[in-house]
Amino acid sequence: TLNEYLCAANTFINWLKRSKRLSLENPLEYIEKISTVGQQTYERRPFTDEELRRLIAVSAYRSVVYLTGVHTGLRRKELRTLVWADVFLDSPNPHIVVQAKNAKNRKLQPLPLHPEVAAALKKLEEERRPARTDRVFYGIFPKRETFRHDLKRAGIQNSDDPSGKLHFHSLRHTLNHRLQENGVVPTVAQHLMRHSTITLTSKTYITSASLPLAEAIKRVP
Repeated sequence: TLNEYLCAANTFINWLKRSKRLSLENPLEYIEKISTVGQQTYERRPFTDEELRRLIAVSAYRSVVYLTGVHTGLRRKELRTLVWADVFLDSPNPHIVVQAKNAKNRKLQPLPLHPEVAAALKKLEEERRPARTDRVFYGIFPKRETFRHDLKRAGIQNSDDPSGKLHFHSLRHTLNHRLQENGVVPTVAQHLMRHSTITLTSKTYITSASLPLAEAIKRVP
């Protein structure tokens, strides 16, 4: 929290300088952030394949939400605000478009759809016959309490798991892990994850507890 306060204060002071409202040097410029290494209360982890199967199977209504989330890496707001006008299922390469106003990086970007997701969305579209302005997951998007309940119903350990906790955002983390586990080039993974830097893809969104470290060391002759 203190680091966030420092960042906000620096941003405000630098804006004052750029807008000619302050002629003094920034007195906070050389104050270092507090190190948080080893002080995290928990670490977010990705789903295992088995956990993911159980979560998707727990609800006939919300399964398409979880399936889309884990195969596109869309953030909670991006999924919740997705409308049918941004879904292109009849294209030679089915895809969705994340509108700039809903994206964290404020950039419009098309994302390819996994065949399983395209089929699930097509089924949902045929059942609902929606207008193009309708939200894709209207009425079935899970609240935070519902998501926690679904984890419990799926028998997924969470609060006492030493490897980390599962949140809705873990679906996004899971996509990154699965891309890299299946040999996707980091640069390609970065673009699919819509990360501004490769560091986010290869470091921030990777947890060592979920990496095949034991298998890797066994390969060494």
